Amino acid sequence: MKEIENEEIAKYYVDEYINYKIDLETLHDKLYRIFGSYKVAVGWFSDYWRVVKGV
Repeated sequence: MKEIENEEIAKYYVDEYINYKIDLETLHDKLYRIFGSYKVAVGWFSDYWRVVKGV
């Protein structure tokens, strides 16, 4: 259940980034804190970004 909550929070921060409310460095920091490692955060972000951009 916590994993789903983490993904919802991460999606919120990506939306904040898309809407220019936070910068990329802040987004990276938030995702690192949510997922606990840069490798997992970057992997999740790559997958989610493809969904957001429709690639």
